[in-house]
Amino acid sequence: MPLLLGLAGLIFQYRAHRRDCFVVFLLFFMTGIAIALYLNQPSTEPRERDYAFAGSFYAYAIWIGLGVVALSEWLMKLIKKPHVAVPVAVGVLCLAAVPGIMAKEGWDDHDRSHRTAAYDFAKNALLSCEDESVIIANGDNDTFPVWYCQEVEGVKNSVRIINSALANSFWHIQPLFRQVYASKPLNFTLSFDQYGQGVNDYAYLQNGPENKSIELASCLRYMANNPRAQVMTRDGEKISVFPTRNVKVTIPVEKMLDNGLLTEDQAARCLPEIGWQIKKTDALYRVDIALLDLMASNFASRPFYFMSAGAQGNVLPLPNLAQLEGNVYRMVPYLNENRRVIGDNGVNTDKTYDLYVNRFRWGNLNDPKTAIDPESAAYTRAVRYQYIMLAKALMFEGKRDSAVAALDKSLYFFPHAQIPFDGLMLYQVEAYLQAGAFDQATALAQQLCQIYGHRLQYAESFPPRFQNSLTEEMRECLSVMAEMEHILSPFVGQEPALQGSIDICKNTLQVYGY
Repeated sequence: MPLLLGLAGLIFQYRAHRRDCFVVFLLFFMTGIAIALYLNQPSTEPRERDYAFAGSFYAYAIWIGLGVVALSEWLMKLIKKPHVAVPVAVGVLCLAAVPGIMAKEGWDDHDRSHRTAAYDFAKNALLSCEDESVIIANGDNDTFPVWYCQEVEGVKNSVRIINSALANSFWHIQPLFRQVYASKPLNFTLSFDQYGQGVNDYAYLQNGPENKSIELASCLRYMANNPRAQVMTRDGEKISVFPTRNVKVTIPVEKMLDNGLLTEDQAARCLPEIGWQIKKTDALYRVDIALLDLMASNFASRPFYFMSAGAQGNVLPLPNLAQLEGNVYRMVPYLNENRRVIGDNGVNTDKTYDLYVNRFRWGNLNDPKTAIDPESAAYTRAVRYQYIMLAKALMFEGKRDSAVAALDKSLYFFPHAQIPFDGLMLYQVEAYLQAGAFDQATALAQQLCQIYGHRLQYAESFPPRFQNSLTEEMRECLSVMAEMEHILSPFVGQEPALQGSIDICKNTLQVYGY
């Protein structure tokens, strides 16, 4: 309806005032279509870019308004008895019919009155961190909600937040040298000025000795204090040199014990040193230098957390040393035994269980009144998997009751009615079975069979000319059925009720010849 009113207004203005129409058209074209052509924007963007075309919306709004005038004049001519009530009635009718209907149809999709996902996810990340720790976030969507929690709500303001997407800028690194709220200044080997504007924007990365790792702190001191650690470019610019790709950090176990960063048990499992290869091409940028400096200068005195286990893996020794702690990853100098069942460096089960089961909240996503946005739904997939990883780690440690409690909590926070189940839930069925929770496993397996059975029926309901475009959808459904049968079969002797789901999977696979 706004489109039709706008077209009517365009035609009306073109007939009545062509020059004015051309001016509005230029505003519409230059702030809309021309921008799209000039920028050659890709079809995929990290978020909507409607604001780039705001001017064209203003121009089209003029035509929508003129469309109401056009409709009024058309009615006046039709009834042949002009009356002041006609344009008033048309205006009221259009106001009710256009924005009114759009609000009615779109309100539930845009209503945020019950959704606190961004706040809760960010607060959970901060609650996962110890006091005086450092957390590396990745980009705006990771960082801005966490900043809000600290700046406005005062949550864990002793935690220092670093946005890796901004850390290439001197104005993001230099504030790390001073105290912010309750977070003390961070230590650095390079000086404040060496992270200044135009200084160490990047450094040349040399290969160094192939079979020898050099202490990271020594590499940074060489870079900071040795005149030979600079080379001259063709335009006369001096560029710092980082001497090797193969670096190591010797772990001061006693110091970390004194600082409360290790327990006696963890200290007994501590590695004597951490060695790794920097997986960059020929250059380290300011963010890379800063991350290396932070680790060399602060690892023995402050906990280090990461929003993602592998985002900085080309510079730091991740994810092999990143343990799941809450809903973030902590880099630690020891290996967890439960890594054998979940990969990476396992889970800090005691702390993570308490957070996930007793303290975390997830944005009221289980409330039927809450409209689920795509970003929250996508993030939920990762959280569901973290609940499953926690459950498997707990079972590895013999804590089956706690594992079942964690899995139950996941279903409570993220029910299918709000956030539809996908193939990832097969791992939850498997975890329930391994924990001996056969009632929950049977119910969830039956639900998944029903979901994927309906999806197959829906795909089949399309006319034959559309079937090719649905091949991947049907293949996914059948692969889930096949994996379901594989997971359930070993446990059918312990729980005969599983046989019903197994039969459904077998019959479906036979029908489709999968």
